[in-house]
Amino acid sequence: MTTLVLEDVSALATLARRLCGNTFDADDLVQDTIERALKAAHRYDEQGNRRGYLARILRNRFLDRCRSARRHPRCSDEVDLVAAPEAVPCETWEHFTGAEVDDALAQLPAAFRQVYDLHVRGWAYAEIAKELGISSNTVGTRLLRARGKLKAILEAQISCGC
Repeated sequence: MTTLVLEDVSALATLARRLCGNTFDADDLVQDTIERALKAAHRYDEQGNRRGYLARILRNRFLDRCRSARRHPRCSDEVDLVAAPEAVPCETWEHFTGAEVDDALAQLPAAFRQVYDLHVRGWAYAEIAKELGISSNTVGTRLLRARGKLKAILEAQISCGC
């Protein structure tokens, strides 16, 4: 099968360039495809269409890469074009006392306050979920909302001079 696979490289390269849109990624994809095909050569049944078999491996590897890129996006030059959100100067938050923060925490709804309190104590999402009988996703959502509400309460104190 080794020599037969090499005969199909140009067809694979054409397909890979159409999928990837550039030569560099296409070459990597073809190399990955050939490597996969050679590793699985003992499972290949000569009765099928070899070029179709290799094209299927190539498409599957391409889809795997797309899925991986969605889960783990790479940094790109476009990131520099996006303006970073304005940071609140540290001195704005430095004037809050522990009592003021505790008062703001007391204003949070109980469900958010529970999750926030356990998280601040160092509990993991899974531990909080088990303790409160909710899913880990709900823990994350409540924690996000608790932080947002806490920030809004503290910002309101800044704006009214309380």
